[in-house]
Amino acid sequence: MKQLLQATVKKMSLEFVYQAVDERTRDIQTRIDRLDHDTTSRFNHLDQRFNRMEDDVREIRVEINRRFEVVDHKFEALDQKFAAIDQRFASMEQKFSSIDQKFAALDQKFAAIDQKFAAMDQKFDMINARLDQIFTLLLNHRQ
Repeated sequence: MKQLLQATVKKMSLEFVYQAVDERTRDIQTRIDRLDHDTTSRFNHLDQRFNRMEDDVREIRVEINRRFEVVDHKFEALDQKFAAIDQRFASMEQKFSSIDQKFAALDQKFAAIDQKFAAMDQKFDMINARLDQIFTLLLNHRQ
């Protein structure tokens, strides 16, 4: 009987220990499940935030590329305008060169005219001198 009592106490003690361990294991498992759920939830939240951030970065990159394209188009337009201005300056330089050549030709013509006038002045001076001589001779011949 003592052995039966000891075996029963031992069995009961073991059942209490198993029951306590089982309850403690269930409690730990519940905590682990809760932690796993919380961790998964947080990870999913972080993953969603990361995905939104990636989307935002993609949108920003698209916007930056669009703005770069706008700036590139504006630079191309400015380059074309500068090329047109350069062509106008080149055309104006050619026109000024042509005008300078025409002024040089006019200066040469005026110089030739001045020479002709100088030659005519000399001829008039010579004619006047001869006329003076003729008048002098005529006056002397009359007296």
